[in-house]
Amino acid sequence: MSPLPGSADEMDLFDEMEGLVQQGSSASTPTQIQKPSRRRFYGLLLIATIIVCVFILNGDVSEEAQADASSSIDVTIKPPTRNKPNVPLPGMYKPEEPEEEEKEEEESKEEEKEEPKEDKNSKENSKEEQKEEEKTKEKPKEEEESKEEEKEEPKEDKNSDKNSKEEQKEEENSKEEQKEEEKPKENPKEEPKEAEPTKEEPTLPPAPIKDRNKTEQWGEWLFYDGDEEHRPKEDYCGKYPNRDMPGAELPNNAWQGDAVYVNHFLQEATQLVHRAKEAIFEEYGHGLPRTHEEMAEAYKMFHLHMVDLSKDENPPSGWNAQGGWTTQRSFDGLARRLLHAMMTKDTFTVIMGGHSAAAGHGNHFSQSYMMQFHQLMEPIFDLLGMKLITTNQGQGGLGTMQNALGSRSIYGDEIDVLVWDSHMTEGGLHELDLFYRQSLLGSNRPPLLLCLGCVRGDDQVIKALHENGGADIGELGSGMYGVPETKDPVSVSSMPWAAQYMKCSAEMNAECGSHKYQSQCWVEREDIKPPTAQRPQVGGQASWHPGFRSHKLTGRVLSMWILQALEEAIEKWQEITITEGDPLADEHWHMTEYYERIKKGVGDMKDTFCEKASEGKYPKRVCNVPMYGRTEYTPRRDPGNTSIRSIMKPAPDGYLPEVSKPIYEGDDVPNPAFKVPDGEIDVISIVSAVKQRDEGRKLYSQSRQPPRGAAGDFELHAIKPDRFTNGRRVEDSIIPGRGWSIKDQLHASDFCDGSINSTACGRVSSTDCLLSGHNDGRAGILGDGLSGWFVVEFKDLKEGLIILGMDFWHGDNPRTAGWTEVNDGKRRNLKGRISDVNDEESTSDLSSDPHDISYGNDADRPSRRILVENILLNENVFFDFAIDGEITTITGAEYLEKRSLPERVVQLMPVLDDPNWSKKRRALGEEGNTVEFAFRVRGCDRGNDCSVNISHIYWA
Repeated sequence: MSPLPGSADEMDLFDEMEGLVQQGSSASTPTQIQKPSRRRFYGLLLIATIIVCVFILNGDVSEEAQADASSSIDVTIKPPTRNKPNVPLPGMYKPEEPEEEEKEEEESKEEEKEEPKEDKNSKENSKEEQKEEEKTKEKPKEEEESKEEEKEEPKEDKNSDKNSKEEQKEEENSKEEQKEEEKPKENPKEEPKEAEPTKEEPTLPPAPIKDRNKTEQWGEWLFYDGDEEHRPKEDYCGKYPNRDMPGAELPNNAWQGDAVYVNHFLQEATQLVHRAKEAIFEEYGHGLPRTHEEMAEAYKMFHLHMVDLSKDENPPSGWNAQGGWTTQRSFDGLARRLLHAMMTKDTFTVIMGGHSAAAGHGNHFSQSYMMQFHQLMEPIFDLLGMKLITTNQGQGGLGTMQNALGSRSIYGDEIDVLVWDSHMTEGGLHELDLFYRQSLLGSNRPPLLLCLGCVRGDDQVIKALHENGGADIGELGSGMYGVPETKDPVSVSSMPWAAQYMKCSAEMNAECGSHKYQSQCWVEREDIKPPTAQRPQVGGQASWHPGFRSHKLTGRVLSMWILQALEEAIEKWQEITITEGDPLADEHWHMTEYYERIKKGVGDMKDTFCEKASEGKYPKRVCNVPMYGRTEYTPRRDPGNTSIRSIMKPAPDGYLPEVSKPIYEGDDVPNPAFKVPDGEIDVISIVSAVKQRDEGRKLYSQSRQPPRGAAGDFELHAIKPDRFTNGRRVEDSIIPGRGWSIKDQLHASDFCDGSINSTACGRVSSTDCLLSGHNDGRAGILGDGLSGWFVVEFKDLKEGLIILGMDFWHGDNPRTAGWTEVNDGKRRNLKGRISDVNDEESTSDLSSDPHDISYGNDADRPSRRILVENILLNENVFFDFAIDGEITTITGAEYLEKRSLPERVVQLMPVLDDPNWSKKRRALGEEGNTVEFAFRVRGCDRGNDCSVNISHIYWA
């Protein structure tokens, strides 16, 4: 078959048009048009053109005819698609395709086009009915024939006079009006009147999107291990320090060496991280699609600045409204920690210590930024084979020193990221330095140090730790750069829900304040009736406490830090194994040498901020010696094993102070205060989407680590300390007393660990907001002159340091009510538990504590105030301290001289500070590091002037 005739220019034009059509095609391999198809193409095109011209000349072409003619052959040339910036990867969020919207518009147009068809049919029926009616009226046949001729006349002569057409239209219109009046109701061709809104429907605004979190748009986790049954069942990494298993010793069937497994896992991991980042952007109105300018603005919201401290660089202006700043070395270290955790299926722990604003007061505990971070990131870590541990250890009205002195026990010794947020209650550089140094020196994993709200030059501390000690550091920003301003009540409705009422104009300040908090203290349920009337909202909604949206945004900022580091770790893993193969070489992810280098560098630092300010506050050695600690304050890590009660020796009858049991157990019912409104982005739902999650990359048992503070190998004997100048031997034998009780039962709980699972914390009968969830409380071991000896046992006492945290303003000890003798006259060798004395609860809350005074900004920060402690002014009162049976006694006046008040509501009493402790023991032939310590009050009975509360014990 010969080619179509035509000039060279015509053929070139066709070839160019054919190329454009192929570029616009969505097919991966466009089918080429052969020369025989060109003849068909031009023939059909000519026919279609003639038909259209005829209809146009007749002036009676309908929209339907035009649509049919144009659809008979599609010659539309679509321009080639352009890749938009930041095109989503497979499995990422895909914005709704415009083609779908066009289809909907076309469907609505087709419905409109169909209506005239029905009108024509009804018109033809009405004409026939009119003829019959005219016949029944016996009109002259000539008139009928003339009318018929007039009706057919426009069809026979298409070029008739326009006036005759207008007369015909008027006549038809009059007949249609008559037809509408006489039309029978049962006419099946008649369209119901409700069809009229269908014509107007396309002009109405689109209905609100009910669900913007569908997996069809965002994607889901698809990875699974097809050979899971053949993988090793033992924890083969657990027998190596820091789980640094040499790659050469991996079992043959270990997943780390399976290239197929690793390749597919990393592909899904990449998509998961991108999905999470894009969901956060969408949550604040910066989602896809984005122009280059919009993408640049969106990224500024969480931008992480890299600062070279070796060149004395400072973070650029505006960093604190974005993601924050760090150093390249610190960021690479964070990525390495995450890579290690993925390679070994390890835990990854993020801890925060801070004040009431950081704790989340005024909001529910789960609305605090640490819990917002955890709820978003936990499903991501789980899918990537890690276990995320997050705790909010903020405490209202306090700083961090009371916990930092026992950091390795109270905060934990396997921390990967440590956040300080206590600028309203700690104004000295030494406090921040102590907080970080104790964690760096006492942790098995020297953590990344993050500072939130560092002011007054606080960044000097972290910069020194980075440059002189080799620590990883950074400062968190607020992310407020990407939050639009709430200008008026009308504009707020068009803003993303997560960004509303955060950045407000002057006119909207009052309105924004009314939307700052969203809480509900109780949700009615049939099985539980609270003993105490419940408040409508969580307490503590002060002007200086952030609202729930601010906490959410801070949690997103911290999440973006981790997501960016995860992205870096995954890319590195991919790039290296593409060329070197699996498993990933040890030098890229092993951590032991990395940790040891930091600990040595920090330990070698001299003349630190902590040391410079130590005089009159705490023993200078605590700046360089990692301390153990026990406390009844909450929250704390592993509460059951870090309480003072956990190291107390029971009385001869077995008595130990006990905490109250919660009034109910199990999960709370869903709280409306936590619900994301319909039509808004739910980031947690998006990142949690999993197609098949039967077992996945399961973590091995997390109980692989040995107990902290494990017992020593040797029994110890007494050595008389020389700490006190006025020591004297008391002949009484040391027997644990039975008159000590728990102060503040409201928060004295072994559930309050600061995690997302600490829901049972504070569930006592006196609580007036059972759904608050807050963990921070100031319980203690309360005693008096009738309580007898308080006896504990220390493990690993090597450095000769013992410090007590004590105070004297907590009133009567309910345990000794009605007693007249020490231990109520029951001294020793009693059998069975004594149940005839008090199980009374001391239910004082934080709000009733006279030392929990409010604070706002730095100018409003209160000075320390200590109540008059009459017990210390009583010359007849004595305090006995004993170390392994050797007793030393001091008076109240001596106590006042030796104690320190380093922070508000913090009293420290150094009982032992002997750098030569171990040497003296070795010289006397003593071995081992387990020591018994005892304390008691003598010279008064009970009451406000004879009570003592032991809140903390530290040793090293």
